[in-house]
Amino acid sequence: MSVPENATWVGQLSMALMFEGSKSEGLYPVLDTEDGRRLRVHVKGSQLPDADMLSALMNQRVCLHGAADDLRGHWRLILDPAMPGELMPAEVSPEIPQTPANEDTP
Repeated sequence: MSVPENATWVGQLSMALMFEGSKSEGLYPVLDTEDGRRLRVHVKGSQLPDADMLSALMNQRVCLHGAADDLRGHWRLILDPAMPGELMPAEVSPEIPQTPANEDTP
């Protein structure tokens, strides 16, 4: 196990099947980071399942701050819900509407 890395992580939050073939097999919230790392997301001390705590941000690009380690060979990101601003949608670049070249403009 590595020493936890406290950092800010940006990526896509979703549910993924993990620990296939073991008693722990199931769907877990994961963050697929922009640098290609997949981290299982755990909300420290929560009485609710992690997926319920994170449901508002699911399937979105997010910015999360926490400690990451590779417990039992799988990366996990531990979030502390007591710290303000932990779970925030990341800035999204505004999309510029494109007009097809063959359309006439009024």
